[in-house]
Amino acid sequence: MSPLTRKFKLIIFLLIILIFPLIYAIPFYVQHSNKDVLTRVADYTMNELDYSLFTDWGKGICVHGIIDTYEVTGDEKYLSFAQAWVDQS
Repeated sequence: MSPLTRKFKLIIFLLIILIFPLIYAIPFYVQHSNKDVLTRVADYTMNELDYSLFTDWGKGICVHGIIDTYEVTGDEKYLSFAQAWVDQS
C-alpha cells in the first residue's frame, strides 16, 4: 500500500470518528438549548403565514419544521396544525 493511500484511509477514518458524533449530537443540542427559539419560530410561522391560499413546496417545508417542533416539545398544537394543513391541502 502506498503512503498516499495509507494517509487517505487515515484521514477518512479520522473524519468518520470525529464527524459522526457531532452529527448525532446536533438534535440533542437543539432539543435542549434552543427549544425556546424553536417554539417561537414555529408559533410565528403558524400565526403569520397564510396557509389557506395554496399548497406549495415552501409551505410544506414550513409544516415539516412545525412537525419537528412537535417532536421536540410534544405540544399537540403543532401536530394539530400540521394535520389541519394536510387535510385542507
